[in-house]
Order: sequence, then C-alpha cells, then structure tokens
Amino acid sequence: MHERRFIPTPLLQTWALYQIPHHAYFAIECQSCGVVKDIAREYLEQAGAYSSLKELSPRFRCTLCGEKNARIMAGGWVERQRSNEQHD
Repeated sequence: MHERRFIPTPLLQTWALYQIPHHAYFAIECQSCGVVKDIAREYLEQAGAYSSLKELSPRFRCTLCGEKNARIMAGGWVERQRSNEQHD
C-alpha cells in the first residue's frame, strides 16, 4: 500500500504566488481536521496572484469539516510504500 505525503518548502510561504516556480506543487491543509489535498495553481491565481500563500490561506474553507482554518503550502509530494503484511 502506498502512502502519499506533502513536503512543504517553508520559505515559499511568504512569497507572492507569481514568484513561486511553476514546477512547485501546492497543497491545502485544514488545520482543524487535518485533511490535506492538492490545489491547482490556477485556482490560487484566481484568488490573488500577487498575494503570498500566507495571505491567501484565510480565504479558504475546508470541504470536509467546513472550518475556515486552512494553510496553503508549496512544495512536493512523496510516496512511500507502507507494509501492512506481517513478517514471519
């Protein structure tokens, strides 16, 4: 079984969206319930291309719990294999 985890680049939190390299991935985390999801650059640009990720974060609401307690992150996804099998 594979587990996917987002690794944020903390320095990019204060950069304006247009300054972040286009090869970066974006994720949004609800700090209330802990869910982490992909978010498209285009969607963020509609909210404010000249705003930092830190400034954009309060504008988003969690689709799972409904709280307005988001953190937008730039970075990358990593996959690691998780074993559920017991070894003899």
